[in-house]
Formats: sequence, structure tokens, C-alpha cells
Amino acid sequence: MLKDIIGEMRDRLNTMLAKNPDPLCNEVLSLSKALDDMINRYTELETELKSKA
Repeated sequence: MLKDIIGEMRDRLNTMLAKNPDPLCNEVLSLSKALDDMINRYTELETELKSKA
């Protein structure tokens, strides 16, 4: 589920960048940070689950 949300956010970010190629746009920066946070969280959870297995 989290992986699907990350994919959706990545698609939305790519769409935003296609419409507004300015990577320093506040909306792009905000979504990019949120995506980074989600990916980090996913990676931490995945690592934790693997270590418990």
C-alpha cells in the first residue's frame, strides 16, 4: 500500500514537472520533500521487517 502511494506521488511529481519545469517551484519542492520522506519511511520499515525475518 505504501509502495503504491509512493508510485502515485512520483507520478504526480513528474506531471507537475512536465507542466512547470522549474524544480524550485514551492509546490514541486513540497511534493518532492513529502516523497523523499515517504521513501525513507518505506525503506526503514522494509529494513526493519527484513531484520526480524
